[in-house]
Amino acid sequence: MGGDGQGEKPLVRFDVEDGVGVISIDNPPVNALAPGVRDGIVEAVEKGEADPKVVAMVMIGAGRSFIAGADIRAFGKPRATPRRTTYDALDGSKKPVVAAIHGYALGGGLETALACHYRIAVPSAKVGLPEVLIGILPGGGGTQRLPRLIGPKAALEMIVSGRHVPAEEARKLGIVDAVVPGKDLRKEAIAWAKQIAAKRPLPRVRDVTAKLAEAKAESGLFDATRKSIARKARNQKAPYACIDCVEAATTMPFDEGIKFERQKFSKLENADEAKALRYAFFAEREVAKLPWLPKDLALPEIKTLAVVGAGTMGGGIAMSCVDNGFPVKLLDASPEVLAKGLERIRNNYAVSVKRGSLTQEEMDKGDSYSALMVGWLHNELARSASNDEELAHHERGAITATLRAHELDDDRALDKTFRYIAKATLIRIRHEHKDWVKKHADEGHPLAMAAWAGMLGTYEDKELYNQRESVRWLMGAQAIAPQCGHGRRGRYDGAGTPAASSATMAAAGRTSCTSPAERPA
Repeated sequence: MGGDGQGEKPLVRFDVEDGVGVISIDNPPVNALAPGVRDGIVEAVEKGEADPKVVAMVMIGAGRSFIAGADIRAFGKPRATPRRTTYDALDGSKKPVVAAIHGYALGGGLETALACHYRIAVPSAKVGLPEVLIGILPGGGGTQRLPRLIGPKAALEMIVSGRHVPAEEARKLGIVDAVVPGKDLRKEAIAWAKQIAAKRPLPRVRDVTAKLAEAKAESGLFDATRKSIARKARNQKAPYACIDCVEAATTMPFDEGIKFERQKFSKLENADEAKALRYAFFAEREVAKLPWLPKDLALPEIKTLAVVGAGTMGGGIAMSCVDNGFPVKLLDASPEVLAKGLERIRNNYAVSVKRGSLTQEEMDKGDSYSALMVGWLHNELARSASNDEELAHHERGAITATLRAHELDDDRALDKTFRYIAKATLIRIRHEHKDWVKKHADEGHPLAMAAWAGMLGTYEDKELYNQRESVRWLMGAQAIAPQCGHGRRGRYDGAGTPAASSATMAAAGRTSCTSPAERPA
């Protein structure tokens, strides 16, 4: 019943097991509600009603999902008027129908489940009405049934956001009647159906009205929701149409509300907004397809990721990767931009901590100083063109040590890194700014004094390298030199370390050295 149009197999199967009629939706990959599926469901329900051996029915999805929604390709195109809708067939059934949900019940899939008398789900299942995300609204009674089942306030939040609701939350809201183990969903659903087979009257969501009183108790609910989405939903029609329909569910009889919903749906379906969002929906999925790769190609194991560019976009990509459990190395051509990018990331996570969506411990775990040093050192290695073997040795050593520390997620392991950095820095200062450093060291400049002491061999003192700030001071000397007219201005101008040079100079007790008196002849 409800064939695929190619004579291969039925999209909907009906069989009887232990007195329970089982309606199996089999339209891979996600059991979308194509025309043949809808017709098949109606035929199966009618067949179950006509069979005296059937005391109840179960609707279940074959494969990996229940029903993941309507066939989006059919939107915006003429559709034949069905002899009977699936919702009418399920509402009108004289025998109870149990929707057994695994995978996803989204859009028309959840609307189909809401038209059943009972709903059960496995723990991993998710339900939702995400139509608003493609510029339309739930057009199969979702805006009328869901408010009756869980109340208009909760229904508004679900429908206007389009979010997916996990099974346990759905049970608490009242969308599903029970969460079952899911080890063998078919058997569990049949057992559940047999338990409720004799219960009368049959619970139809369309007849439930008690929770609609919530709208009267909170008279400003709908206007408040419109105001709350004004900024986010600017220039969008679908979110406001969803609110109108839920409001209609609280003021109109069910059948009139269904007509109102259909009118709103028809206007949205062919609007430019919906057309554009449907195009984007398919485009996003098309670009993920690589036709030259075999379908059974195993995915490579990704242990770490690198993001080049620490600006707004690069930082956002890095955060997305971290949020999904990947270690990230963030690189940038400018140490100053890198520092600002990492500070922006920290601030974003700090906001999450303040809101309660992230713990301080989780934030601290990902906020490793080594991550900053990894990016900066990678950049330094790429830009270094020195022929000095000693300098190259220390730079390579710094990178190796930092990468090792980053893998261990242990900032204490960076001591070796700092030793390499300081040695490499002092060699550079010796090559490029030796005379300038000595002059300012003699004048008592603290950064120059630190650098000069290093050149004389004092940098072997471990205490110097065990203090991170000392590294900033040493490199600060090199940061100041270009601002005073020395060295290659493009290389370290503005920042000698991931911290801005102005901050380094402030730590040294001065803000600049650009006065004529300080500029060497």
